[in-house]
Amino acid sequence: MGGGTPRSTTKYKGSGGGGGAHGGSGGTKRKQGSDGGGGGDGDGDGDGGGSGGERRPAKRIKDTVVTVGKQTSGIKNKIARSELYGKLKHQKNLDKKKKRVARQKEEEVAIAAGETPALRQVPKTIENQRVRDATFVEAGDDEVAEEDAEDEFASYFSHASSPKIIITTSRKPSGEMFRFLEN
Repeated sequence: MGGGTPRSTTKYKGSGGGGGAHGGSGGTKRKQGSDGGGGGDGDGDGDGGGSGGERRPAKRIKDTVVTVGKQTSGIKNKIARSELYGKLKHQKNLDKKKKRVARQKEEEVAIAAGETPALRQVPKTIENQRVRDATFVEAGDDEVAEEDAEDEFASYFSHASSPKIIITTSRKPSGEMFRFLEN
């Protein structure tokens, strides 16, 4: 990293020429894009040229859905805010219902025409996203059924024998406890 234009995304405030390891005359840091100078190939695409490997790609902005709460959060008056929130929420629920009814009608039309309807979206759950493990016991496994039959508690779990129970009390049981123990 000699003189010339810097490779990093920051530039020192100053002349922008050589001098120093970072290519500036000193002062405070300033982003390259803020003063219009600095590195890059000048084509305006913001990739900083093809020579450096230090630049990260620009973040993609997601298509964000503006929620009802975000739409009304700027209103200071609580009563007006809650009224607008209720109206927007009601309208949003009506729109959802219209979409749902339209989807059901399309499904009925497709079934009546003898076509297969559009597949319904399956929500992602812990259970259907689980990666199956070799140690996971599947229902109806013969090996597990044999082990259960040979188990020393098999007669208890099959209800062939009743368990032996002993009930203990504290040093001075109450009258209710005596009545319970008699039964």
